[in-house]
Amino acid sequence: MEDQNGDVRNKDRLFYSMKDQFFVLKLAPLENFEKFLQWLIMAEKHHAIAGSIEEETGEFDNSKLVNMAASLESIILKLLQNTTNEGQVQGFREIQDLCKDPSVVISLCQCITQSVDPHVRKYAALLLRRRLLKVKFWRKLTPEIKQGLKQAILEAYVKDNERIVRNALAELIAAIAKHELSDGKWPELMELLNQSIRSNNITDREVGLYSLSVIAKTLGSKLKPHFKSLLSLFQKTLTDTSSADIPYFTICALTNMVCSIGTEELNLFQSLVPNIITIIRMLANDNEEKACECLEIFDELVECEVGVLAPHLRGLVEFCLEIAKSDKYGDELRIKAINIVAYLVRLKKKAIIKQKLAQPILDVFFPLMCRPCSGDYDYQDDDQLEEQSLPSASGQALDVMALHLPPTKLLPLLMQHLQGAFHHTNPHCRKGGFLAISVIAEGCSEFIRHK
Repeated sequence: MEDQNGDVRNKDRLFYSMKDQFFVLKLAPLENFEKFLQWLIMAEKHHAIAGSIEEETGEFDNSKLVNMAASLESIILKLLQNTTNEGQVQGFREIQDLCKDPSVVISLCQCITQSVDPHVRKYAALLLRRRLLKVKFWRKLTPEIKQGLKQAILEAYVKDNERIVRNALAELIAAIAKHELSDGKWPELMELLNQSIRSNNITDREVGLYSLSVIAKTLGSKLKPHFKSLLSLFQKTLTDTSSADIPYFTICALTNMVCSIGTEELNLFQSLVPNIITIIRMLANDNEEKACECLEIFDELVECEVGVLAPHLRGLVEFCLEIAKSDKYGDELRIKAINIVAYLVRLKKKAIIKQKLAQPILDVFFPLMCRPCSGDYDYQDDDQLEEQSLPSASGQALDVMALHLPPTKLLPLLMQHLQGAFHHTNPHCRKGGFLAISVIAEGCSEFIRHK
């Protein structure tokens, strides 16, 4: 909303004054410091921070850099600790002034490598990432400074024992890799990641795989020259049960690589699918949120490279049905599994029929349609997709089956369920039966009319 003074406000209580050219962030500092990064992005868009940097000479005054690094650390600590609005505004202005100096990248790097406070190191890494993510800033740096930054950041990544800092450094490394890795200018990065992932130290392996997943998300196809070696490495990390995070981050990395795989990597990727299913089953029992996130790899495969799933279609469908029908799992995970089956029916209908999977799919979906559902729902209403229930998700999946499977294969199987539902004493079962008829009416209309 906008008031008469030109103040624009959003739900996070961020205020921007067109007249005064600064932001006020009314949030508790430590737990919401990430909001400060959002503030920086918005400020840059409105030119509150200088939008360009002067030509880089590569010649900096060492004493100036030391003083700037000390100032940055002091400001970050103040923003972390100061709960007053006035103190935060003053800190933002000081950061704003320092960011106008091109040498701020060196000083931020010094904070990362020298500060004893892990929170300072973390947020310095996040600020530097925001700075270097823009190619115009990176190009302004001399080759010597670029090389020095890359070396210092990799050394910090290896030496820092704080997970929050190493995760922030992984984001920073991915930002630099976006500019450098595709041109072959940073071979040390892949060497370091390989060493981390093969390390005997569990934490090193976890952080190495997390870093790789972030880099894969940022670079995508630019990592393609390394795909074969990475897929071979993932065969080992998927079976590494010393930590649940090791196979989890492996699947995250694979998910970010899916849309860039080609025929030369197809067989290697196919060989990983059974282990991926095993890991997601394990995660579903321990951490449903991570399991739901990992299921996204099948969404990506269906969209980009469904051929990878062809040899494992039955196993994947049976696994998703196992999740969908079990009351021990939450609705979000079960709905995700239902939707994956619906995607597979749409794209691999011949294989679904050939492997006689329509019967077990209906055996799971129809009972779910007969469950009580809070409020009315419309299985065809796209606006309700984000708020699916188990009955509505199952109804939408049945609609997909009616549209893509031959009526001669689907209707006889469905009739077995309808006969029992219509004579059931439970009104929800009868309602589910009528809903099923309404769902299949479009896809099977011709068959129903003539039969």
